[in-house]
Amino acid sequence: MTNEERKAWLQGLSPGDMVLIRERWRPRRSQVLRVTKTQIVIEGPNHFKEQRYRRKDGLKVGDYRAYPLEPLTKSNVELLEKSELASHLHTVSWERHSLSALRAVLQVLDKDGEAGL
Repeated sequence: MTNEERKAWLQGLSPGDMVLIRERWRPRRSQVLRVTKTQIVIEGPNHFKEQRYRRKDGLKVGDYRAYPLEPLTKSNVELLEKSELASHLHTVSWERHSLSALRAVLQVLDKDGEAGL
């Protein structure tokens, strides 16, 4: 996305639109709550607190380390799904599953070159 395209996209955002936010640990989607002349206000994590982003560049207000808001493109939706699946797999209690089930999971990962064994 060029700078001009990014500016046009940011200026065109309106309440209800969904955006991608890349945070420190993983990306997440969020909804635009309202738009002012200079800011885009979105839902915070877990619908807890609003977060504000500058309309001119999409960067978080008061946070120089933040990534800019991004549109929910097909590749970003896939990135979100991959992150959510990886997070879910990270929390699985693998010891509770049968040996055959674990072998099947390992076999699938081996086909992708991800097993690392």
